[in-house]
Formats: sequence, C-alpha cells, structure tokens
Amino acid sequence: MQAVEEPDDEQVEGNKKRGGGPKTPEGKATSRYNAQKHAILRETITKYEDVEAGQIYDELAEAIKPKGRVQELLVENIASNAIRLLRIARAEAEAVKGAMNPGGLDLARFDGGYKPIMKRMIVEELLLYSRYQTATENRLYHALKALKELQRDAEDI
Repeated sequence: MQAVEEPDDEQVEGNKKRGGGPKTPEGKATSRYNAQKHAILRETITKYEDVEAGQIYDELAEAIKPKGRVQELLVENIASNAIRLLRIARAEAEAVKGAMNPGGLDLARFDGGYKPIMKRMIVEELLLYSRYQTATENRLYHALKALKELQRDAEDI
C-alpha cells in the first residue's frame, strides 16, 4: 500500500485561499447535497427529480431541524420516500391515462360512445403500484416515528 503524504503548511494555506465554496450555478447545483452525510437522497432520485427532491429535502430539514447524523439520515430517508410516493403517483396516473385513452385517441369525436376498458395487465400494474405505495408509506411512517422518538428522547435529557 502506498503511503499518503500529509500536506505541508503552504499547501494548506493555498487551499484555504482558493476555497469559499462554489461560484457558478453548476457548482452550486453540484454542491447542493454536500451536507447530506449519507447521500441516500442523491442515490434514489433521477436527474428529472433533482430540483424537486432538493426542495423537499430543504423544506423538511428547515421544518424538522435535524440534530446530528442519525436525524439527518432520517430526514433524507423521509425525503427519499416522499419522492418515491410522487413517482408512484405519476406512474399510476400515466398507466390509467394510457388505459383510458390508448393510442392518444381524439375522444371528443366519440360523442360519449367510447367506453374505455381496463385490460387485466393494466389492473395488475395498478395493483403493483398500490403495493409499492403501501410499502413506501410504511417506510416513510417508520422513519417519521423513529425521528420523533429521537427528538423526544433528546428533549428528555
């Protein structure tokens, strides 16, 4: 194994002078999640959900004011599950929309005569989304309960 050299005082001072955080919008966007010690939220979101996930985490962190790593981890867990619930709701809406209007038909021309039928495959897909939603809600409520207990225990000390 190769030895790691300790920086000398000159290198440390040079790094301090160049520091000060990100300056560009891209750098600021990249550093948004640096405070999250365990990066759960970052690992569970897509680039399409990035802004929304950041807002949800920021709002939760502001409202809950986590103290310490364990509480920060639980806030990330809550935010991650909130994003999953939004994702499930959107997927379910797309499945229903596709089943109710297959092929993007112009429903206005049917004068009330068109009655969509949900095929078995769509019903099974919706049941799967329902199970995902239940499991995700259970994880969310479990994290909320654990956070509440930690905060209550901290107040008792």
